[in-house]
Amino acid sequence: MQLDRLEAFHKALGDKNRLRIVAILQRGARAGGELAEQLQLKHATVSHHLHKLKDVGLVYQRRDRNTIYYHLHERRLEQMAVSVTKIGLRTDPELFVSEEEKAAVLQSFLHPDGTVKALPAKHKKRLVVLAYLSEQLTEKTYTEAEMNQVLAAWYEDTASLRRELIMNHFFYREKGYYERNPKEMWVI
Repeated sequence: MQLDRLEAFHKALGDKNRLRIVAILQRGARAGGELAEQLQLKHATVSHHLHKLKDVGLVYQRRDRNTIYYHLHERRLEQMAVSVTKIGLRTDPELFVSEEEKAAVLQSFLHPDGTVKALPAKHKKRLVVLAYLSEQLTEKTYTEAEMNQVLAAWYEDTASLRRELIMNHFFYREKGYYERNPKEMWVI
């Protein structure tokens, strides 16, 4: 699954017009018409390329009244580019955790109601607890206040938990929003 996502990512960037769109969006959000004008392409062509970039999660859109602005997911771009070097992590025996080990870790570090007793000191076990928590967070995007509110129901030290979720690539933060990485990007 991870290889399929990487392949789709690189195919999406395998077009010079899409690379030009990414370069423009790195400088800030743009409306579709602005992109078409800057690239000297038809609006339908730009829409096609934006659709391809949205499909792999590199571009998202936000509406401001009657105008849709396209933004670059810079963090996602960095993560996908770097993930090529991390393909082998899923099969790394040091990070592999069997279903039995996962169950034992969760039993040790969770209260009966599912809240977190403590974050494990060992990285491998911490990843199990973080994956569990990430699965409980059903929304794709959170503001920092929303993230704190949700995490407070699971663990008292929300700042540490947010930091751990980001450092271990379960979530990423961009422009004040916390967005969950797709499950297939998790190293667990």
